[in-house]
Amino acid sequence: MDKKLMGILLNRVQNDQYDDISDKTCEFIKAFRQQGPVVGLDIYTGDMIDLRRKYSGRYRESEIKFEELDVLFMGAVGQSSPYRVTALTNDMPEFLALYRRAQKCGIPTHNPYNVVQDFISKQYLLRLQQAGIPVVPTTAVKSLDHLLSLTTGIVKPLVSERGIGTEVTSQLTGEQKEGLYTKFGRGDFYGTTQGLIHQPYMTGFTERGERKLMVVGEDIVLPRIHTLSGYEGNGKPIMAWGRAQTHVDVNPYEPNKKEVELTRDIGGWLSDNGYNPTFYRVDIVTDENLNPYVSELEILNPSPATEDFIYAGRRDLVDQFMSKLYNSINC
Repeated sequence: MDKKLMGILLNRVQNDQYDDISDKTCEFIKAFRQQGPVVGLDIYTGDMIDLRRKYSGRYRESEIKFEELDVLFMGAVGQSSPYRVTALTNDMPEFLALYRRAQKCGIPTHNPYNVVQDFISKQYLLRLQQAGIPVVPTTAVKSLDHLLSLTTGIVKPLVSERGIGTEVTSQLTGEQKEGLYTKFGRGDFYGTTQGLIHQPYMTGFTERGERKLMVVGEDIVLPRIHTLSGYEGNGKPIMAWGRAQTHVDVNPYEPNKKEVELTRDIGGWLSDNGYNPTFYRVDIVTDENLNPYVSELEILNPSPATEDFIYAGRRDLVDQFMSKLYNSINC
């Protein structure tokens, strides 16, 4: 059977200078090229990029047309652009426009559009909680007065990433709460309702780390753990990758039976609700009795960790993941 032509979404390509693609995306390009034909797609310009090799140190525009793609891979596209209100890894207007374009052309996307559309917002935490799946206890912040009354726990935006807008409520002044609510408390974010949610401050984040379990199909792949290695701020830290004053170590991790069962329950819930993601990530934090709770379900861009410093000497695990993902996309 002929190999499908796969488009790989890129978001760090400079116009007319196709030389600025993230290292992680380069790993996907290399791995997928070993399996079959691939071509890049610049999220900003829509240009098709020839990824076979560089010419004079730069990639060139490809002669392949968007309509010729058999499948479009929408994940692992590198770093976010700093000028957005939120640091979503994929810049949302361009990202969603490409989904619509692919739908119009009948090109399958991974993850599928209905999955991504419903998981831009952390409303899914409330849905999981209602279904009886253990999540970090979550309530919606209903108004500014509600936010002003909160004195414990943390608040975070429904639509955000990498800890942006997440704050410890006891460390905020009334004026700061008003500013947070003005920025994230309401409004529309590209078809998704923005807002704030409230959760308890889970010491499991800082004392035992956050497990991040990648899932391809039904298999957990490249599981890792993020642990707090240093904090230069005052008060309680918010542990998030890239957050100022917070230092996080990343290491391979072997999930225990409870964590595996919780991940499988998530997979069952997704399937029962008509979602069939090609790949996703379940983030888990534990209480003092090591009971697992879902802190986040990342489907928009699961961003697997494939760096050498994490899987030193175990590149076979990374290769297995890349192969599983490619085969899942091209099945």
